[in-house]
Amino acid sequence: MTSFEKNLRRFESQLSSRNIKTANFKGLKDPKPDAIVICGMGGSGLAGDIIREHAAILKIPVPVVTLKNDGLLPLPFKRPFYICISFSGNTEETIHCLTEALKAKKKSGIAIVTGRGGTMRKIAEKKMLPASYFDPGDLTPREASGMMYYGIASVLQAIFPAVAVRDLSRTIKAAQFSARGISLAGKLKGKNILVYSDEAHAALGYIWKISFNETGKNAAFWNTYSEINHNEIVGFENIKGPWFALWLTDPALERKNKDKIKFVAQKMKQRGIESAMIPLEGKNDEEKFWNGVAFAWWTALGLAKKNGVAPEETKIIDELKKRFQ
Repeated sequence: MTSFEKNLRRFESQLSSRNIKTANFKGLKDPKPDAIVICGMGGSGLAGDIIREHAAILKIPVPVVTLKNDGLLPLPFKRPFYICISFSGNTEETIHCLTEALKAKKKSGIAIVTGRGGTMRKIAEKKMLPASYFDPGDLTPREASGMMYYGIASVLQAIFPAVAVRDLSRTIKAAQFSARGISLAGKLKGKNILVYSDEAHAALGYIWKISFNETGKNAAFWNTYSEINHNEIVGFENIKGPWFALWLTDPALERKNKDKIKFVAQKMKQRGIESAMIPLEGKNDEEKFWNGVAFAWWTALGLAKKNGVAPEETKIIDELKKRFQ
């Protein structure tokens, strides 16, 4: 059994604030920000996307913006609070954001979230910045989305005491999706994969896409519906190559949207593109999301096995980092 599969079998253990250690949180008592700006790249930045998508659930009272950029961008806020997140603590673009945020005149504060520590931890300790740390063990960044989510949430809860962060470590059962994920992977082998979600579950759709890319070493693409109905579906009039579409569907979707999905899936089928509906499971949006994450990773692991590749490795990304960092 690979370390990836071992970690996946205990995935739900990440979904708790018990994994998070904090430092210098006294500086978070009353910053009064008018926005939260989360800076991060790759799997680390993905945690920011999840927070942004769950802002209403968490009861975050100000806008949440995510930046995946080499440095800060102009923003229409007077007192943003910056949260810089990096699994390794050495992500070049995020360190650049952190150093620019330290120099920025318009800000209410800065905090970091990291697992390995690295350069960002050194900066945080030197500057006495609020920080959330977690022990990643042998997790890869994409596997640690739960820990990074709770790391960011711990900062937000210190800034806004009303922020509601649920412990889901006993609610989510990742292993229940193992058989279904591996079975689905059998249908996806040899196919280019299309992943579609509604706008409310965009981060989840993106996780499905990158899980196929990084873990399964498979071409995969993602978009949202109904956006695809205004552009992308025209491309299927002249489709070439083996494709498979996955539709992440919330039972709470309006009937009209469900009918549109069926219509597009039928048109795809006429052009040789198979489809599978993936109903989101859970009593509420949080459970639907994290159950969906577990399903995605099991499917990607199954695809890695079908493709005969190591799920943990990301050779091209590693080469890119060595060359440009």
